Amino acid sequence: MAAEIPSPNVHTVKDVHAETFINAYAAFLSKSGKVTAPANMDIIKTGHHRELEPYNPDWYFVRMAAVARKVYLRPRIGVGALAHWFGGAKNRGAAPQRFQKAARGLLRSVLTQLTKNGVVETVTMENEEGKKVSTGRTITSAGLSEMDRVARSLAAQEEE
Repeated sequence: MAAEIPSPNVHTVKDVHAETFINAYAAFLSKSGKVTAPANMDIIKTGHHRELEPYNPDWYFVRMAAVARKVYLRPRIGVGALAHWFGGAKNRGAAPQRFQKAARGLLRSVLTQLTKNGVVETVTMENEEGKKVSTGRTITSAGLSEMDRVARSLAAQEEE
């Protein structure tokens, strides 16, 4: 019988539960002081399908962490795909519910904040006519190491 090979203690964002990572990274972003929340954060809705603003006072940082995690998992994702991911069913009264995308302006502002902090960058390619076209967002190496550091600290807490 062969001896088991111990697995290395390398932990990434993929190895940690999504909810715990998002909450921990949101706390990291709010403590860092590099991120500024919008002034009208208390009245912004997250999409057309919502009636009220979120109840969590730190919801902007939670959404920012969730967007960063989604860009980490799916490189070259765009605003439209993120709006589809964060969308939901709209209650239309007696009529059947229909899917509505999330607020794209909010997602653009989140991506702008992440770009200013060096976590996310825009990927550009040339099309047939030679023009540069944006093909989505991806995580920078600094953002990758920052997010993996948070994931490793969570994994270390779980092991204890």
